[in-house]
Amino acid sequence: MTAFTLIVQDTGVQAALNALVAKVSNPTPFLQGLGDDIVERAKRRFETSTGPDGQPWKPNSAATLEAFARRLAGMSSNRKKSGELNAKGQRALAAKKPLIGESGDLRRQIAALAADTSLTVIASAAYAAIQQFGG
Repeated sequence: MTAFTLIVQDTGVQAALNALVAKVSNPTPFLQGLGDDIVERAKRRFETSTGPDGQPWKPNSAATLEAFARRLAGMSSNRKKSGELNAKGQRALAAKKPLIGESGDLRRQIAALAADTSLTVIASAAYAAIQQFGG
């Protein structure tokens, strides 16, 4: 698994976190709560298809939509006798949001892990990094 480190450069946030660490003997519960909030915010972004900066996610590529249409056409409930997508299949294709696959793994596998003085937020789906950073 490839990991990366996010360094907070906001002096106000750093000062608040340092003050917290200085005042409590065990910051882990606070850090876990903070991580849980970050995870919930990330999961809600799947509903709105927007990044933390408020910018909309890039739309699905033509290749993604073609592959999704092929999977839909493989299900008898989504195709006509001719093999073309029926109205149900067309609605499903039109409603396909970016980053949301049939399994929901990417969204479901975001988690926060707090330790003594650290907080790690992970997305354990194997393809999470390529979705976040591109390739």
